[in-house]
Amino acid sequence: MGNASLQPFNWLTTRGEAAPLNVLELYDFTNREVISPEQPLLIDFPFSPDTNLLALAIDPATGLYFSAGSQLDNGTVAIHTLPDESISQRSLFGSIKIFFYKVVLSKVGIAYTYPRLALATLSNDLEVIYETDPKKIQKALQPDTVKHILLFTHGIIGDTLEMTKAARLALTADGSPIETKVDAILTFDYENLNTRIQDNARLLKERLADVGIKAQDGKQVTIIAHSMGGLITRWMIEKLKGDAFIDRLILCGTPNEGTPLADVRDAVEVLLTFAVNGASFLKPWLFGINLLGKLGADVSVSFKQMDMVTGIYEELNDKTDPQIPYTIIAGDIRQIGLNLTPEMTLIQKLFTRLGRAATYDLLDKLVFKASNDIAVGTESILSIPGSENWTKSPVTFTVACDHLNYFINPESLRVLGRLF
Repeated sequence: MGNASLQPFNWLTTRGEAAPLNVLELYDFTNREVISPEQPLLIDFPFSPDTNLLALAIDPATGLYFSAGSQLDNGTVAIHTLPDESISQRSLFGSIKIFFYKVVLSKVGIAYTYPRLALATLSNDLEVIYETDPKKIQKALQPDTVKHILLFTHGIIGDTLEMTKAARLALTADGSPIETKVDAILTFDYENLNTRIQDNARLLKERLADVGIKAQDGKQVTIIAHSMGGLITRWMIEKLKGDAFIDRLILCGTPNEGTPLADVRDAVEVLLTFAVNGASFLKPWLFGINLLGKLGADVSVSFKQMDMVTGIYEELNDKTDPQIPYTIIAGDIRQIGLNLTPEMTLIQKLFTRLGRAATYDLLDKLVFKASNDIAVGTESILSIPGSENWTKSPVTFTVACDHLNYFINPESLRVLGRLF
């Protein structure tokens, strides 16, 4: 997932250098409360199917932007909530303004078929080069000189493109990059919305076997997993006997006890509100966050599996001893010293207006009022029930980092480098 930025979406054709017309202004609008996610205001737009469109509104009380709607696949935008009226010269009662922006990527990865296991190499300018042919990968891993293998797998947003660069950016105690301490780097990219965690775990095991990584293969395999990728690798290790061919697991921001942000709508509301209001650490992820909003609440099987009450955790956290060492890196944005009070005030207002006040109360208690990395409570990342009785208890680190930047955050990179 490359860096993303916002550009005004010109929904009327203009000539010359005229400013783009990206604002829809509604006058004398009555019964605003009838607009809801279940009964949205539908607006047809002339955009291409590959356009990533973002509908924003301004909250007059805080002066902050928030997500007012989502893009459907049929050239329609569904507005699910309307802002309070702002002062207008055209109406005694003010007007409601909706701003439309395109989310564009400065760089995108090459399209591929899921799931994909690849052999990754880093060029001198930090470009990630992938080899995806299983036979070529197996041949590259066969020599006895290839003993130490590092595998990256991503979370529910993005892919392995950016996190793989941490093999160069994270420095070990002697000042050399992680990549110099391993003989090969693998990446596993998977369909991360509509495929169950258990199924992706099985597919990962199968793809590794295809390239010769299996029990008694003579290799030392370390996995670095982000977010939901940690749940996939945990399931493979703890439920599918992956401890026979995996030697160490490093979990970054994995919701080991779940998250209240297990509904796509809630996650998008929270992350977009931060991302469009100056939270620069989230801006590179605007494309992926908004894409979740386009998909809707009913299409994400894996999101629901991370629900702390109804998710996968009764099965996963059954005190099974993985027999191999786990290291957990948990982010805590409180250590960064950010003042997010205005954004939190707006998010509470949005959840109340959308009829999800109870959800906000749970988020407020378990995430926002506790140490957290924005998406997951720090305690949920650090805690695996029953692990205190494992043969090797997890080693844990807490860093000043948010959920989406474990692989570029200097403090997180320092911890990763220290592990090799």
